Amino acid sequence: MTQRDKYLLRAAEPIAKVQDEIDCARKVEIENSARAYLRLVEQAERNAHTDIVYETRPKKIATRPGSEQWAARKFDRDKEQTMRTSFALLFVFFLATSAAAEPRDNQTITVGPWAIATNYKTDKFESCIMSRAAGELGISFVRSQDGLLVLLDSQKWKLNRGKAYPVRLVAGSRTVDAQALAETKSVTIALEDPRLVSKLRMASVLEVRGDGATLRVPLDGSAAAFDRLETCFGKRETAETNPFVAPSRKP
Repeated sequence: MTQRDKYLLRAAEPIAKVQDEIDCARKVEIENSARAYLRLVEQAERNAHTDIVYETRPKKIATRPGSEQWAARKFDRDKEQTMRTSFALLFVFFLATSAAAEPRDNQTITVGPWAIATNYKTDKFESCIMSRAAGELGISFVRSQDGLLVLLDSQKWKLNRGKAYPVRLVAGSRTVDAQALAETKSVTIALEDPRLVSKLRMASVLEVRGDGATLRVPLDGSAAAFDRLETCFGKRETAETNPFVAPSRKP
């Protein structure tokens, strides 16, 4: 097995993992790992065309006219083929990750600034998600059997994975202390207080106050979006528990 083949096998490992990963930040890390191995594949292919041999200088031998140009053209063709192979590998990688990221029913609806979709794992319904971005902050509210939680992520963050950061949540007149469970680029916060959850429909912003800064999560258009999120979860929950009811294909 060549070094190139070994790198291809190593790249295949994270590609397989990313299909079952539901955490956005963790998925980005896995994709970056696969890209790194694909770059090594490209480098190995280039190295295969480069041989360095130390020897005494040979006498100059007359060559046929045009032989040097032929060799140069051959090298350019080999280089072009190597680049095409690498780009093809990257294209296949992006197709695999994009397909894994789509909901099973391939359906997403928009309610104001929010996008609502279903989330399945190994063909089993897990949750409905409403998400949006606010600048560099990614925002997702997830409705599952365990209740409602909010996922916040940013590529600028460098967090301690597994650490629970104390935060204070403020929505309208309601203030609640909570824990933000961290990944390297994201935090997940369980919204366990019913009064806070009800305030999310009426407030214009959810403040997440940490020791270092306050994150402002915009809630414009959230009343209609939360209603659709609950409808999405109710439909899927009914379909999971009642085999005689056909599930809707829309969130």
